[in-house]
Amino acid sequence: MSGPSRTLVIDTSVLINFIAVGRLDLMAALPGTTAVVTDHVRGEISDDHPDQIGIFDRAVSAAMIFPVRVDTPDELITFAGLESSGLGTGERSAIAAAIRRGFVVAIDDRRAIAILNRIFGNIRVLRTQDIVRELIEAGVLTVTEADAMKRRWQECHRFTLPFDSFADPP
Repeated sequence: MSGPSRTLVIDTSVLINFIAVGRLDLMAALPGTTAVVTDHVRGEISDDHPDQIGIFDRAVSAAMIFPVRVDTPDELITFAGLESSGLGTGERSAIAAAIRRGFVVAIDDRRAIAILNRIFGNIRVLRTQDIVRELIEAGVLTVTEADAMKRRWQECHRFTLPFDSFADPP
């Protein structure tokens, strides 16, 4: 069995979605994937979602996700260059890490994805629903479990997806 073949850098919005339904463990279950979170994303969770920082820190301690620092000159130049885009600190740091390290980026914000495509165009983006679909395809989640998460996101966390069920074609 070979090790992970990709690294997924997770933005705050995607991370919060999985924390909100108590399934941050799924980040470690993504086949062939190492999930990482930048120090800036952790800072956003600490500042904006203090009730959830303990969950995040426990996931790091359990090696479900791994912290990374955005601190190389190239990363810092990319991070600073995105400041005028209006993107948040977490989005900018996740994008900088993805661009400069060749990571896949997990991000839900449509505007951020549009900026990514326009400026860089060469990085793979996964949204929350893409991650869930991968987990279903890998047999980690059932459609029923995924649909329950989708309902909880919609009913309790104001996160809606543009389809009725994960059984629907993408």
